[in-house]
Amino acid sequence: MSTRRIRDLKRSLPAICRAVTRTKGIELVFQGPPRTDGKTIYSDPLPIDADEEQVAIIVGDIDHECGHVLYTDFDAAVQALDHISHEGKRALVHD
Repeated sequence: MSTRRIRDLKRSLPAICRAVTRTKGIELVFQGPPRTDGKTIYSDPLPIDADEEQVAIIVGDIDHECGHVLYTDFDAAVQALDHISHEGKRALVHD
């Protein structure tokens, strides 16, 4: 993928996230690992020299996180996590 296309994609992804999630204030931060708190989507960095496979993985991760913004009840998730031990939380995040 050309450097220009990657640069254009990187510039357009925040607007795409806002459109997909229907969330005006959603932010996209290229500072992985991929995750979201419902207000900010974090992604691994998109290298300017990324190949098609790297781009597909990163865009797929962003799509996945947009799905969480749309369909995850973050209040319920926080409450559920309050009842899980520290070791259990690590296992959820790292597995």
